[in-house]
Amino acid sequence: MFIEIKGAKKQCGTGETAVFALEGVDFSLEKGKIFKRDRTMK
Repeated sequence: MFIEIKGAKKQCGTGETAVFALEGVDFSLEKGKIFKRDRTMK
């Protein structure tokens, strides 16, 4: 099991004042453990 995200975009504002926090970002997470605070999620 894995998580895959392709083409992520985050835009704030419009037109000439638009700011892109993400633009076309791709990433994936292979099988393993995800740690959140003091708990382990599988």
